[in-house]
Amino acid sequence: MSVSPRAAAFGLALLALGAVGGYFGSRWTQRSAAPPPPPKPLAPLESMLQLPPMNFAVSENGKRQWEFHADKVNRSQNGALTTLDQLRQGVYYKDGKPYLWMKAGGLIYDQVLRKLHMKGGVEVKGLNGLQFNASSLVWNGVSKKFMCPGPVRMNTPDGWIEGAGALIGDLQKQTFSLQKVNGQFRLDSSAMKGLPL
Repeated sequence: MSVSPRAAAFGLALLALGAVGGYFGSRWTQRSAAPPPPPKPLAPLESMLQLPPMNFAVSENGKRQWEFHADKVNRSQNGALTTLDQLRQGVYYKDGKPYLWMKAGGLIYDQVLRKLHMKGGVEVKGLNGLQFNASSLVWNGVSKKFMCPGPVRMNTPDGWIEGAGALIGDLQKQTFSLQKVNGQFRLDSSAMKGLPL
């Protein structure tokens, strides 16, 4: 059987076209069959925003209730939680006037629950020589009460007392109660004059 030169050229062209098509088709199949590379992991979102050293204040009914000066302040992105580290000074205001001054390692303030937790050793000074030290202090903004777990040492101008239990303070009534007093109590002699013995 004889093939015309034109038919042979057409056959060679078809064969070449088939070879080229087969090559690209296999490359396309290989590329589409390969799984895509895994996505790059996203950097985790920061749950807290770090702010420069600043003053932080808590107000209630338009009156300042707390004010803090700290070297490191972090606030959650929704603004509900604020943490302060290296707390230089804190002030509690009663009726718009400073009432208690304090220092602590740091604090966490929950705006939703209106609770403040001071940690890292707390030193509190008040009017008329009141002073106490505790490992931490938890303030409830609804009841206006605070609690310090023991041991606690409380000083007044009249003496000092230590307790192994908690110190509970009600700042509306201006009362303090110390639990599990361990017997370390002293009154100066002028406070004992006129007391029946």
